[in-house]
Amino acid sequence: MVDNMEAAELLLSLLFGLASVTYGYCVIQFVMVVFSIMGFLAVAKSYGVERM
Repeated sequence: MVDNMEAAELLLSLLFGLASVTYGYCVIQFVMVVFSIMGFLAVAKSYGVERM
């Protein structure tokens, strides 16, 4: 019974670590996309103002 509990705990911690790593990677990708879009909009706005 103790071995089963330890195995379940290990599996749970492994799954939690995998989920947290995946979530963090998705958050980092989302932040990078948002920042690139904001930078692109700022560059396009300044370029449009210069062309006017």
